[in-house]
Amino acid sequence: MRPLFLLLLALSACTPHDDFDFDTCGVRPRYVLPLAFRAGQPIVQGSIGGKPAEFILDTGATTILLTEAAAERLGVPVNQRQVVTSQGMGGAVRSFAATLRDLKIGQIEVPDHQIRMIREFPDSSGLAPTLRAAVARMARVASLCRHGDGDVPLFNDSAIGQTRTPADVLDYVARVTNPREDMTRPDFVALPDFGLFRLGDARACLWLDAGETGPPFLQAHAHADTGGFELSVGATRYVVDGGVSSYQDRGRRARDRSTRAHSTVVVEGEDSSDCWGSFRVARRARIVDRAWNDAERGQSVSFSHDGFHHLAGAPTHARTVSYRGGIYSIRDRVERQGPGGLRCDALLNLGPGVVVTPGGSGWTAIHRDQPGVSLRISIEVIADDREIRLEPWVSSTGFHDERSGLRLRAACWSAGARVDIRTEISVSTG
Repeated sequence: MRPLFLLLLALSACTPHDDFDFDTCGVRPRYVLPLAFRAGQPIVQGSIGGKPAEFILDTGATTILLTEAAAERLGVPVNQRQVVTSQGMGGAVRSFAATLRDLKIGQIEVPDHQIRMIREFPDSSGLAPTLRAAVARMARVASLCRHGDGDVPLFNDSAIGQTRTPADVLDYVARVTNPREDMTRPDFVALPDFGLFRLGDARACLWLDAGETGPPFLQAHAHADTGGFELSVGATRYVVDGGVSSYQDRGRRARDRSTRAHSTVVVEGEDSSDCWGSFRVARRARIVDRAWNDAERGQSVSFSHDGFHHLAGAPTHARTVSYRGGIYSIRDRVERQGPGGLRCDALLNLGPGVVVTPGGSGWTAIHRDQPGVSLRISIEVIADDREIRLEPWVSSTGFHDERSGLRLRAACWSAGARVDIRTEISVSTG
């Protein structure tokens, strides 16, 4: 097993001097370290005691962590009497103190550096029962929460190809916890604690975000995506989330987090949650009520939220998603209190490679990579005025990976207090 290191490198200083540059906070390059990315992880080459070692660069770490196997291989003496307890989000972790006498990171020599050694658990016998149960629950969710391509839905700041795949994670869990948990996925999945629901069968899969924007103490990666969904057939995604393309570009960051980047409803041109800056959320949508059902007559999830209550008339968006016999039905109702009009946009964001052809009372969508599958889409709007447009939009499966696609937008206006939008997607396979 390869050694695992976490380290924090102080490569520059921000100390005022005579020619201090306030635009850059006086930061000056001190060293240049070549980085290689492997499975989304930044790797730095170095050595310990003259033996080659690979380091995972973690700019948020406060020390170097060395696995027990790596310590033995590299001949690092560990003082197992000096126990250090650290508190993290997963609870308390014990480690042991050690000193590296001959450490090099790239070409940088680091004399007498204090580190910590952590033990690995080759099987479940080394895990406490409570931790073993927690790992099993997390593995179950990781196994369930996947599309037909084996990867995760792109809700919030999710991305593909940035780190280990769900299959890699589950394989590791199988080595750590024995025996392996039953990972059979039913057609209907309800994960109410996460706000995620799956509707479909063995081939068609719709993932619905019908929960809070995120934990109240961690909103940094939240999007204004309440009610958004993704739909795949086999390993191909047809209706997609906007994803996350950048943390640095403010324009793209704001676009990715906006309600318009998700297949849900926009009211009066406003976002359902106020995502600002790169990692901030002020006003946020709350789920008002929610129910779900999996019966012979079909699967369904219904909910409403208050993400637009700050607008005049405090409009409420209610959505019901159902599935039966290869047909998905999405019913939206936006209703305000008191007199006044309503302006809404219902969005259906289609993935790259999806070709849309109008015909009859709707549209036919096929994917270039899956010609044997077609989606028949119809949209009915009950309002005083309506226009359904096919327009371009941009999505992303990962950082700096923007892709062009199409979306259907039902723009509607009512002089009354209510708008109803009914979308039906029929999946046909040849």
